Amino acid sequence: MTPSPVSWNTDYTLTVRGLGAGAIVNVLVSDAGGTQTWNLQADGSGTTSAVGHAYYRGHSGIAVTKSARKGSTTVASCGFDVV
Repeated sequence: MTPSPVSWNTDYTLTVRGLGAGAIVNVLVSDAGGTQTWNLQADGSGTTSAVGHAYYRGHSGIAVTKSARKGSTTVASCGFDVV
């Protein structure tokens, strides 16, 4: 994710590229306060994005998952630091 680190108490934009056109994914951002979840649909170029807020300092982990037959599968992951 760019930028990293993210400044505390500011908004950030998370962009996911390389998905299939119209793909529906779940984006989970985990930090000291818990987990925020977005259900997003990619556009025709396979890109989607969401705006989050850096409420807590420390490391935040991101997982992008897609529904599968028996649950879900992780298609991407990364993390960023909030300072």
